Amino acid sequence: MKRDSSAYYPRLEAEMILRHITRLDLKDCIKLKYNTLCKKVNGELRFSLEEAIKIQETYFPDISVNELFRHE
Repeated sequence: MKRDSSAYYPRLEAEMILRHITRLDLKDCIKLKYNTLCKKVNGELRFSLEEAIKIQETYFPDISVNELFRHE
């Protein structure tokens, strides 16, 4: 789990900015409440493998799911 103010998924967040993809887009993609999605992006909750794959296939097909969801 995240312990400081750094991005938990830095590549995901960077690519979202570059591609103009919002947290609302991700929420709609994987059918979650906004607060739940925010907790997952912030590292407070974990993405399921199915959720990570759905996001990767929908918005980032050129980046592997492992690279996209790697955290430091």
